[in-house]
Amino acid sequence: MATNLENYVGRTILVITLDGRQIVGVLKGFDQTINIVIDDCIERVYNRVTGVEQVPLGLYIMRGDNVAVIGEIDEDLDKRVNYSIIRAEPLKTITVWETPYTYKAAQSFRTTEDEITYSKHTSLIVKVSIAIFLIYFGVLREPNDIDEILGADLFDVMPELEIPMLENEVKRLEAHGINADELRKKLDSLKQLASAKTN
Repeated sequence: MATNLENYVGRTILVITLDGRQIVGVLKGFDQTINIVIDDCIERVYNRVTGVEQVPLGLYIMRGDNVAVIGEIDEDLDKRVNYSIIRAEPLKTITVWETPYTYKAAQSFRTTEDEITYSKHTSLIVKVSIAIFLIYFGVLREPNDIDEILGADLFDVMPELEIPMLENEVKRLEAHGINADELRKKLDSLKQLASAKTN
């Protein structure tokens, strides 16, 4: 069904849910489990006495396991229908396996009574994996250029990062009447280096 929905993207569709709701809107996207995203949504609520109420929903995301039917709507024909004079019973809940279909988020989680079982070798495998990792990176691996870069001071690798810190420090020292000539010289040289890098 998911592959057939590609033809409906960007078009107005009607979705009937398992609990009997009717949602109309523009299909914006979907996935392989028929989770769908619909924009400019309205829900049509049918009533035998007051007619059809059209409730605006805006952008709407619907779980695929709550979708019963999806179909394209002929917009021109739909605009000609006067829903305010239509009187009808709302759809009943669609039953699955002879019981009303309900989904609760808690059904997707394990309960506290569920036992998590591990292989008897899991602990040994984890310990051996960590030992191999430490031996390789601590002993066997040869140093390279990346190690030198990672071991260097951050401001040696990227001196332009020090500029805002030095500017703040110069302002602070001058505000307290302390001579900041050395820092100003360093700041000027870093600014020249940064501008040379950008050019």
